[in-house]
Amino acid sequence: MSGNLLRKLWITPITAALFLAQAVTGLLMLAGVRSHDLGEAHEGIGIAFAIFGVLHLVKNWRALGSYFKAK
Repeated sequence: MSGNLLRKLWITPITAALFLAQAVTGLLMLAGVRSHDLGEAHEGIGIAFAIFGVLHLVKNWRALGSYFKAK
């Protein structure tokens, strides 16, 4: 992946948007909306969310570690 894609400027909003899309499709499925396309979208969004979630952790690892350091 290119360096621009890995910039914090893009990773956090993309991760947040994927989370929202995953939640909406999941709630629609929970509400009884059943369609093959919705299921496929939910799975694809879930995979993308997992990938960008890991990228988000990698790019913010130092900040995350600082939360757990004893003062």
